Amino acid sequence: VATAGAPVFRAPLGTGTTLDLTKKPCIDLDVVIEDYDTPGVTLTQEAPAIAGATLTPRDATRATWKWCPSMVQRAESRHTLILGADDGTTKTIKNFLVMLRESPGATCTDDAREPDDTAAQARDTTYPTFSSTANVVCENDDDWYEVPLYAGEVMTVDLTFVQHNASEDLDIHLYKGGVNLTPCDVLQPQLCSSNGQSADSNERMTFTTPAACTSVCMYYVVVRGFDGASSPYDISIAVD
Repeated sequence: VATAGAPVFRAPLGTGTTLDLTKKPCIDLDVVIEDYDTPGVTLTQEAPAIAGATLTPRDATRATWKWCPSMVQRAESRHTLILGADDGTTKTIKNFLVMLRESPGATCTDDAREPDDTAAQARDTTYPTFSSTANVVCENDDDWYEVPLYAGEVMTVDLTFVQHNASEDLDIHLYKGGVNLTPCDVLQPQLCSSNGQSADSNERMTFTTPAACTSVCMYYVVVRGFDGASSPYDISIAVD
């Protein structure tokens, strides 16, 4: 966050962008700083830096950030670029999310438990533990699980899958009363949480039921592919 007289990032704009790897292998970002009371500003890529990325100054307030993701890096769908602008008095930090988009994998064949794509079609779960193997999420085709919870109960959801690239990135969402309590998608990636919505293989979410649920509250665990991703997975849900 900038203060009076501090450097201000004029580019890149917003909170993130998408690199579509089906169209180009690298991303080039213009980095532009505005600082009226300082003739020169030091631009840096802050730790933890994205490996292999370069930040090349063009003049006192402009630079180009370039990154060509390696195959290892492509196994994660989201990477955070942290830029710093230091005028000798104040350093301004900007976090910028770079999302990777891969070509779809092989044709996805859904599992035999369909339809389970809405709250009305949600699969029943057993208390206090539930597990299911050999499930599949296909592109834009969620899997829903109904979980009744009472005040103070702690639910733990484990999703097991192997993510080779961004086209296989699955996330856990939690719904109640038609409201997504854990929004996370390509339009608002800054809301994605490490609590069930990381950018690589396997996910775990924990949730504590609020005190207001003195009588049963119905929650829905939703398995969703980030940016249309698809993958087979196993799921377990435990309530303590």
